[in-house]
Amino acid sequence: LVESVRFLAERQLVSMRGGVAMPPEPGVALLEDVVPRTLEQVALARLDNLGTVERRLLRMASAIGRRFARDLLERAVETDIERDLLDTAIESLEGQQLIVSSSHEIHGYMFRDSVTRAVAYATIPDDDRRRIHGRIADAMESADAASQRHAPAALALHRERAEQWESAARWYMIAAQQAMRAALRDVTEQLGP
Repeated sequence: LVESVRFLAERQLVSMRGGVAMPPEPGVALLEDVVPRTLEQVALARLDNLGTVERRLLRMASAIGRRFARDLLERAVETDIERDLLDTAIESLEGQQLIVSSSHEIHGYMFRDSVTRAVAYATIPDDDRRRIHGRIADAMESADAASQRHAPAALALHRERAEQWESAARWYMIAAQQAMRAALRDVTEQLGP
């Protein structure tokens, strides 16, 4: 309901008069033809209304995940989008409430809802999707070594989706080794000195 009302308000198809929502002329019948029937259709309609830069940025973010760090997004799109256009696009996406600040990361964002992310990701053609995941993995690997230590499983996933099998296998091995070391540490701590 909230998304449907937001959809109508963005298109100025509903107005308020005396605290009462008024449908446009010729009335409710027009709204039945205009309002998308599902949340996915609402999200797709919102994506269709975005500019090229905003749409490209949102698709890249959807491939990163529900939550994403701004610096990772910036590194992943740096050859496609100029810095000032990037800032404007992020502000636009925030203003439209497609992304919101994430409390889990400093300078991070998250999709306001999982449907928007899923629809944005689904609109990426397969060839572009592989390229995007490769760019995300490249951006992750270009981060400092501390960041890489914390994200080998994510790096492996992006390499796998980019169909870069050898690199994906190497990162999955690193992730498995980290998990085994962490489990061994937990067992050692439980057993005590």
